[in-house]
Amino acid sequence: MSVQTMCLALTFCATIFLGAVVECIVYVKNGREANLGDFPWQVSIRDLSPSVHECGGVIISKSWVLTTGTCLKGVVNPLISTGTIDILNPGIVYEVGLIRNHPDYQQYSNSNDIALLKTRFDINFNDFTKSIPLTDDPVSAYNKGDLAGWGLDHYEAALYSKYLRMTEMTVMDSEVCRSLFSQKNVPLGGDQFCAGSAITGACRGDEGGGFVSRRQNSDEILLVGLISDNFCSLNNFPTAFTDVYFHREWIRNITGI
Repeated sequence: MSVQTMCLALTFCATIFLGAVVECIVYVKNGREANLGDFPWQVSIRDLSPSVHECGGVIISKSWVLTTGTCLKGVVNPLISTGTIDILNPGIVYEVGLIRNHPDYQQYSNSNDIALLKTRFDINFNDFTKSIPLTDDPVSAYNKGDLAGWGLDHYEAALYSKYLRMTEMTVMDSEVCRSLFSQKNVPLGGDQFCAGSAITGACRGDEGGGFVSRRQNSDEILLVGLISDNFCSLNNFPTAFTDVYFHREWIRNITGI
């Protein structure tokens, strides 16, 4: 018996009954725990009071962090924690001096889901805290990439993952992806792409984290996308990302990188 379902945007997650309940499968459950330095550009975005993990972000320069509007929806006074594996024991924490949401961010159509945070003081770079360059090439179907986060390990879970977890996913053909989303009456922005895996994906608390891939014929790792919403993957349903290439000029005009 074949059944398709998903949990998506905190509003829908079907349970499947095949004589028993089948749980949502999300990447934090099946990804591996990251080691310090595996994702040196990854940050935990936290709220000032109390200082707890809310979502993810990516270091793109000594003073700028890239994330999503979805990530910042519930964050009043964001803090940025760098060099962090265990979110209960954050690394160096920086205050944010400037927030720039995309002016055309549309929450309900998932368009322009991207934002920038500028730290009050420069981020201290070392082996475990570094920036990542933006891709200069459009995303290509069937390319592989990695993502990481501290999100829920199950859509009904009460706590985020204590440790940063990471996994590999494959970029999907855009038409196939849009067809899947349309079947669920979920809009997919024109600046979004999808990646999928048989048993992995992203869930609440992972928003804003990076999807990264190696440059062709090179060891250089580039930022390709940002986890765009509260997607919990089940039965191969893809995760949607904000396309960094699509927004590269907006990012560079503000940050100067």
